[in-house]
Amino acid sequence: MAVKLIFPPFSETAINGPHLAVPLLSAILNQSHIESQAIDLNIKLIRRLLKNDILEYVINALRKSDYEETAFEIACLTQIQSLNLEHPGTDYTEIISEALGIIRQVLFPVPESLAKCLKDERQRPEIVYELYSALLEDLHIREPDVIGFSVAFSEQLRETLLLAKIARKLFPGCRIILGGSQINLLGESQLAALKEIDVFNVIAVGDGEIIIKSAVEALSRNQHTSRIIRSGPIDETKLSQLPPPQFPDTADYFSPFYLPVLVAKGCFWGKCTFCDYTRLSDLGGKRYISRPVSEVLEEIHFLEEKYTPGKILLISNAVPPKWYRQLATQAISKGIRLKLWAYMLHSKDLDRSFFKLLSAAGRHVINFGTESTNDRILSVMKKNVTREVIFQNIRDAKDFGVRIIVNCIIDYPSTTRDEAFVVAHELRELLPSIDKLNPQLFDLTAGTPIAHNISLYDIELNQVAPVRSSHGYHSLPFKHGKTLSSADEKYLQRIYYKLADDVLKYHRVSRLNHQKWRAEDLLIFDLNTVLTNGKSPKLWLIPLHAEWAIRDWEYRLLNTIFEQYNGVISLKKLKVLFYKRTPELKEIDFTEYSAYLAHSGLIVKIRLHDK
Repeated sequence: MAVKLIFPPFSETAINGPHLAVPLLSAILNQSHIESQAIDLNIKLIRRLLKNDILEYVINALRKSDYEETAFEIACLTQIQSLNLEHPGTDYTEIISEALGIIRQVLFPVPESLAKCLKDERQRPEIVYELYSALLEDLHIREPDVIGFSVAFSEQLRETLLLAKIARKLFPGCRIILGGSQINLLGESQLAALKEIDVFNVIAVGDGEIIIKSAVEALSRNQHTSRIIRSGPIDETKLSQLPPPQFPDTADYFSPFYLPVLVAKGCFWGKCTFCDYTRLSDLGGKRYISRPVSEVLEEIHFLEEKYTPGKILLISNAVPPKWYRQLATQAISKGIRLKLWAYMLHSKDLDRSFFKLLSAAGRHVINFGTESTNDRILSVMKKNVTREVIFQNIRDAKDFGVRIIVNCIIDYPSTTRDEAFVVAHELRELLPSIDKLNPQLFDLTAGTPIAHNISLYDIELNQVAPVRSSHGYHSLPFKHGKTLSSADEKYLQRIYYKLADDVLKYHRVSRLNHQKWRAEDLLIFDLNTVLTNGKSPKLWLIPLHAEWAIRDWEYRLLNTIFEQYNGVISLKKLKVLFYKRTPELKEIDFTEYSAYLAHSGLIVKIRLHDK
């Protein structure tokens, strides 16, 4: 029996490394002597979409569209055409993601609800069917007996439906399984609707690690099965017996390259009123289970030796502090240098000794689920942490060289405008210690404690049918009550997104000291930059999401730098270009303009000579 396990398109965020589910499930089947292959159709499609012919197709579609403002979108795709995306070690993540977002809007729009997703029979451009047919036909010579789709992100569900229908025509005898975290989060009526369309033989709900083998074996006996199956609980014994994932062709991914390692399921806290992570796994009543530290460290070391990734992602809803401390301790004792990213919750257990230990063990990025710095809001969230602890965690981490990403929810239910404004001010205080800020609007997801008690949080449901949000197709549309108006929300969004830009800009500028510049110093500009000088001239820095009108002479000057010098130029040459391109502006002091470029965030690095 030949099984193809597929990570489907289209997710522009998954370009730097494979998602964990499909490589892990493939390894489980192969361990059971069931021939299986992990295939990342998402990255394969993305590679194809970034070829010149597809880019030209989308550019022409934009030019023919009804939208008046397409100058930036066209400039962004044109910029992609000019870059050497195959160059190893070059980080084009931001501009690639932005370009793919534009392509998705043209070729792969995402319906607003699962109901629309299932009923959406509108014809896609013929090129989409051609692309998908070519990808599926390339599943090697032998026709697969079973195809399994693992849907991790909501934007993949619509594409999986289309791929499954095409696969039915290409491989009439093939049976199809649907599963993944997004399927686990759907309600019963939504699962029933998926079953009714009769595209999938099996819809798997729960932990794929313990259900995939039995699902495939059942299909081998009965190809006409059309049912929903559930995994039941998974425990630590089963978790520790999992084989190492079998990753697909890693050469397809863009730099910087990451690899995932499974750490735990569930959450050691598990009480946050907004969180739906507890629905992702059946842990038999436990809050969380984890793999042995020694086992995870051995897997990390193996991956480092075989693939040399830029970073290992510790996959867990929230890595327990005690577990992480043990990992760092064992890594130091064995001489293994760690390069890790982990999602964590703030805790008193994260003291200075914790971050000192992490620093000694290697390089670390911690993504904190901070959400707020207001003690009242934190209490409403049931975060089990205070403002004081949050500040201490972040500052201690920075003192020991641990990079920090902070997630925050702008408009958590019952938050007042004044409270949200104070939180933004407090986050600005932490700006030197934060490497990246991720502000987001609140999503009300079905099945969470807050969804069961909306009257306690000053929100009202707009309708009971779930809709799509950034979390998936299981969110409920709502509106805030008296505490926050729609005008307040828009105002706060501007404040928080500006703050996120300022965090990134601060860390760029902090690496510069323009007072020491000399004519021969080297300036390296951000090659992710997109320049447009259409109706509304804009210089758009993708990593900063900052835009402002630029004058024609600036456009000519900067465009020359990017086109002729590939974004790298000495101050001496820049000065020559400056006066050549702006003869009418010679009175402008060049040093001041150079400083303006630095503080705009456009300059990435300056290489200063030692005195």
